[in-house]
Amino acid sequence: MLAPDDLVWLDLPFFRTTLPRVIRRTIRRAVRREELWNGNVEAPLHTFFTDREHVVK
Repeated sequence: MLAPDDLVWLDLPFFRTTLPRVIRRTIRRAVRREELWNGNVEAPLHTFFTDREHVVK
């Protein structure tokens, strides 16, 4: 059993698991204009390809 101060690190494969999830989530949020927090929404979908500092890049 884990103690309250234990940490479990999941080392998921980046290109097979993590990156596809981030891309799908980003596209879904941009298309649906879902609120992220405090009224913030994902940037328009074209920034996914054009912004050099986008989270996916």
